[in-house]
Amino acid sequence: MSEPNGTDGDMCGGVYHSRFAALAAATLLAVPVARAVASDPPSKGLHVPPGLEPSRVAWAQSSHAVRGRTVHQTLVAEMFEEAMMQVTGAGSVEAAWRTILGSQDVVGIKFDPVGAPELGTAPVVGSILIESLLRAGWTSRRIVLIDGPPQLARRYGTQPAWSGYDDEQTDFGSGKDQLAAALEQVTAIINVPSLKTDNVCGIRCSLSNISLGLLKHPARFRVNGCSPYIADIAALPEVRSKLKLCVVDALRVVCDGGPLVIESEASNEGILLISTDPVAADSVALKIVNTARRRMGLEPVARSAADVPSIADSHRKGLGIASRRGIDILREVR
Repeated sequence: MSEPNGTDGDMCGGVYHSRFAALAAATLLAVPVARAVASDPPSKGLHVPPGLEPSRVAWAQSSHAVRGRTVHQTLVAEMFEEAMMQVTGAGSVEAAWRTILGSQDVVGIKFDPVGAPELGTAPVVGSILIESLLRAGWTSRRIVLIDGPPQLARRYGTQPAWSGYDDEQTDFGSGKDQLAAALEQVTAIINVPSLKTDNVCGIRCSLSNISLGLLKHPARFRVNGCSPYIADIAALPEVRSKLKLCVVDALRVVCDGGPLVIESEASNEGILLISTDPVAADSVALKIVNTARRRMGLEPVARSAADVPSIADSHRKGLGIASRRGIDILREVR
């Protein structure tokens, strides 16, 4: 397959940095269906500068997406493509990819391996992403699966991820550790977390997957609600500059006892969240978890994003928007 014909460069990355520079300073063509939901509690203390364009989070959902532990791949692929076009405003999923990635990018797809076999959704979501990238013109040798299902690398012949970790530790301010070697291998990252509660940091989603998920010794930083570690790691230039898209796998959600998966605590939600903003994605993901927990007779993980340290820290560092007033939820229910 030939290389894509899209424009080289870093369109999404440039937008990411310029938009959130204003947010950092203030706090140190889809039609929006809703800017959060009226019943959502306010995210107190998470201010959004006037005039800053809202972050888009596409929420694609179908009650038919998951039956038991079986995922309807064709339906979920349609959900993904529609969400991609909503987030980017592009007229096709191929054009959507070209607004996010440069034609010469080596694309790392970062999965969350914790509980992946028990949830069973990662192979389907991974297949959808890889096949979509191939149709858009990226070759399999320009795709690297980081912590991905081994069968996908064999099936599609993707470039093997570099194993191990950097020899030298990276100082991220609140601590030091070795970063995954694959981070240097890729020029762009598609972040694909599964949505779970977490007994230390509240929820495990986009921010934790792109921070603790890239360290050699993540357990060292699983204290104090993972604050400020998750935000500090996600703010590293070698992470932040490469993160292009978050695809939150909320097809099956761990509502309690996470990050380990107990089948009785998992709920089939049939949801994908797509966003270029990891903070907004996690803020919306919190709503999904809380809604599922309410159905199960459980208290919310946290009243709002302001009460989840990793999300609030990341908002205040200018990594994205956590306040509901700065998020457009583009929702499609099938």
